Amino acid sequence: DLKFLVSRVETWFQTHGERLALPKKRSVLAGKIKDFGFLADGKYKPSVEQIEAVRTVIEKPFSYIWGAPGTGKTRFVLAYAVLQYLREGKKVAIFAPTNNAVEQVLRGVLPLLEEEGFDIEKVIRLGTPSQEFAERYPEVCETTGLYWRKREADQEISELKGVLPLMEKVEEVAAAEGALNRMEHAEELPLETLQDNLKARFTVGSDGFAIVNKFIGDNLPTVRAELENWVAVAKDSLKKGDSRLRKFANMNLEFLRMRLEQLQKHRQDLEKLSTERRIQEAGIVACTLDAYISRFMDQDLRAHHYFLDEAGYANVAKALTLFRFRGPITFLGDHQQLPPVSEMNDQELQDNPDYHPVYIWSQSAIYVEDLFLLESSAAIDRYFSPNTAPLYQVMQLATLNATYRFGNNLAAVLNAHVYRSNFHSSAAEGATKLYYLPASYSGSARKTRQNEAEAALIQALVRSGAQGEDFVILSPYSNQVSLLQKYLPKAREDQRILTVHRSQGQEWDTVILSVVDPCDKRPWFTDSRNGRSRGLNLLNTAVSRARRRLIIVCDLAHWQAADGQLLQGLISVAQEFQFGLTGKLFQTPDKK
Repeated sequence: DLKFLVSRVETWFQTHGERLALPKKRSVLAGKIKDFGFLADGKYKPSVEQIEAVRTVIEKPFSYIWGAPGTGKTRFVLAYAVLQYLREGKKVAIFAPTNNAVEQVLRGVLPLLEEEGFDIEKVIRLGTPSQEFAERYPEVCETTGLYWRKREADQEISELKGVLPLMEKVEEVAAAEGALNRMEHAEELPLETLQDNLKARFTVGSDGFAIVNKFIGDNLPTVRAELENWVAVAKDSLKKGDSRLRKFANMNLEFLRMRLEQLQKHRQDLEKLSTERRIQEAGIVACTLDAYISRFMDQDLRAHHYFLDEAGYANVAKALTLFRFRGPITFLGDHQQLPPVSEMNDQELQDNPDYHPVYIWSQSAIYVEDLFLLESSAAIDRYFSPNTAPLYQVMQLATLNATYRFGNNLAAVLNAHVYRSNFHSSAAEGATKLYYLPASYSGSARKTRQNEAEAALIQALVRSGAQGEDFVILSPYSNQVSLLQKYLPKAREDQRILTVHRSQGQEWDTVILSVVDPCDKRPWFTDSRNGRSRGLNLLNTAVSRARRRLIIVCDLAHWQAADGQLLQGLISVAQEFQFGLTGKLFQTPDKK
């Protein structure tokens, strides 16, 4: 994190740290799952497993919905829970560790709300949205530049309110001078007609009207002298407003009054769009943890349920801030993917006891119970112990084992290497296809973590037909990302070349994975058996970023012989990508 973000978290704990506690309050929806109105058919029909997960959300004060990609954590479990809160007029808050993750979770929730006819203008996504999200859901996004638009309106309103009295006085002076001219020829009109003529020149209640209203016939000289004196004083006072008057010299008074009325209405409309007002009236408030910590430092975000998506990737330091309130909390995620990223690596933390407290920036949010229920030394020891499960003493686990994205073969590989449970596919073929592209090993790869052969092959692959496609190129290593960016500057500009770590919370139709390492030359992030590098989590994350296809570019012969490695398992159920036969990157037919 940037230093100011770290400092902001520190300030938050100094202000609110003593108020934190594990939630004990059940949802206001507890006992009402029979009222949820789950759709009985179509694409939003939930499975029995998903309905039980929803039950856990509403019955338990603190819950964790664990599921791999495609198991319906967001689209079914979260979406149905949120929908029922909205049906009952309640508010929920949805958080995620990154802006991309916030938008990803909303893309999973909003379609069901639209399907059920819910007004999505009651949803507010705080922060700056991506262009794609803003174009798809403009009514959900926080109104950008609203502060400055309100300020501009306020400035013009203030200016008009200041100049209008001057303009009115200019008109009144002109009327008074006309009245004085009429008085010079008073004998030409009958008394009553003259009186009416003089009063008609002024607005009732004005200074000029009050003066000429005194005219009764024989006091004309006195009335004229008083009006002349008023004109002299008025003209003198108008000199102080000359600069303002010059700006509006070509506009008439009626136009300026109408303009002021329009601006005041516009200002009222802007106020309705203000973030503060929208947060108060919203049924769903969604933002990153950083945005929550910043915006609600000095105020409460009261909601009937707090949800944290991608909880495995959120660090416990920031997730702890959600325990300021006593409302129910639900985490959703897959802690078999990458943990939070910290600049200080685990070896540095472990070697220096003074650094041990820093672990809360590296520890996943799903271990938050440790900080409430264990001594700090025990919590730190658990962090440094590989493959340690969450305590699950207060946090109730609900597991989603059936994926609708991965086919039988891929699900079996992931279950054997990653999940080691009952993880399986409910779609025989699955939506995500696996391919490999053989690339010769570059002898410098281990030292530099760069592979020229893979970069050149990926360059040819992308140039063969990636225009207009939704794809990304991932690599475990920043050095390889830099190399790929030189080979593909346009993809770099479009932010389509990332490390696997930076891809968290995002998905693409096609993911191209540049492995870099050969299996027999001390691989690091690609070694799924290395607990220190968390290679298993990294590769699992890379797989889960792909909606339709994952293309693994690697030293094929080496990895095919790497028994026990996740990459070997993935390659075993993949087919070679024959992009040269079609001339198109993403139109290669599946082999039968």
